[in-house]
Amino acid sequence: MNPSIRGAAARILKSVRDTYGRPLTRVPAREADFPHLDLRMYRHMHETLRAQGFALLCDYAVREINESPSTLLAPTMIRAWTAREGGMVASCMVASYYQRRPRWSRLGAKLLTGLKNGRWIDAPAMSVKAARVRHCVEFATELEDGSFVSTSNAESAESIGMPAQLDRKFHPFGTPVSTLLEDHRARVAAASARCGGATPRPVHNVEELNAQLARENAVKNAHRAAIGWVTHGELLKLSGGKSELADAIYAEIRTLLREETQAAGGPA
Repeated sequence: MNPSIRGAAARILKSVRDTYGRPLTRVPAREADFPHLDLRMYRHMHETLRAQGFALLCDYAVREINESPSTLLAPTMIRAWTAREGGMVASCMVASYYQRRPRWSRLGAKLLTGLKNGRWIDAPAMSVKAARVRHCVEFATELEDGSFVSTSNAESAESIGMPAQLDRKFHPFGTPVSTLLEDHRARVAAASARCGGATPRPVHNVEELNAQLARENAVKNAHRAAIGWVTHGELLKLSGGKSELADAIYAEIRTLLREETQAAGGPA
């Protein structure tokens, strides 16, 4: 057993379970609590979406994500809007915006660890990529049959697979809001037609937004548990295509899960 591989497997498994193994805690957020964020961009995004017919719902933060001991990202705030323009599809659409900013102390420590382990090329390259600030916009709609459609420019999130019930599309970082919105409208109409004309569910207030997010989170959690939390394909993407590393970590995660089952009195 390679201790470093086992440690990496344990960290990945814990991280995925922390995110997808329980309900998430959403708490109200204030700009004053996030001075490290580019708050002017939040205000700019508000004006951009208001011009597209959206009205502000709330600002919130996800406690488990912001307080994760393993994340390389700084705490972030999510700003959410609901569409106020006419039309069934438009009135049942939620928009959200947040920033992915590096947590410099953890990113620096990770870079030093990589260099100490002889990763002179990929460690700096990965750190440079992680150091970029990303402005993420998403449009989301829930249909009455319990399926979800989302369109986003948070392209890195595509590494984590989702069930068919969640129809997600990721555009490159920096894709304009107008492009995302146009594509989302078309995708919702297509999804509704595939589901026999399923009607989108409206979101009028914060309570309805929280209920929709909780339903979506429950679908994600059930899917993760059913597949054993992490797939080999996801590890391959996260490792930058290094098949040997992905193979080793995946095998160790399966071992950890078997050991848990045995310790709980289940079959070997």
